[in-house]
Amino acid sequence: DKAVQKIVREEITPNLQADAAGPLKGIHFSEFELGTATPEFGTMRSYSTPTGYEMRVFLSYKSNFDIVVAVGGMKLGIKNLSLQGDLCVKIDQIMEQLPVVGGLAVYFMNPPLLSYTMEGIGSVVEIPGLRILLHNTVNKAVADALVMPNQI
Repeated sequence: DKAVQKIVREEITPNLQADAAGPLKGIHFSEFELGTATPEFGTMRSYSTPTGYEMRVFLSYKSNFDIVVAVGGMKLGIKNLSLQGDLCVKIDQIMEQLPVVGGLAVYFMNPPLLSYTMEGIGSVVEIPGLRILLHNTVNKAVADALVMPNQI
């Protein structure tokens, strides 16, 4: 939870604010809790590489989080986040002594499918540009962090 909160605070929020126009410049996350849902994994495929192994597995994550975005005096809740895609885990530099693995990378080969529902003002009123801005910024932040050639 804390690692993701750091990404939201240091990457997603500044990107939202930089891309926002006029009165939306003050946009920020007033609440951000990931909840307790756990991801589900599908069939795993593994491959040998010249320096280690690569595993690909279908990831399905349906969160029970609570996120509230605030701009001005208005709040917009985001719930029911779903993330699905083929996750790659690359293990490199296999060694014959501890720690055994010299490198680990996690990434998606293609952008994962993201979906979520909006609550609060999002379910009643469409703020011009806000839904598109938020969706595009979140997709960009995920791609910038987790889609090849980017990896964690």
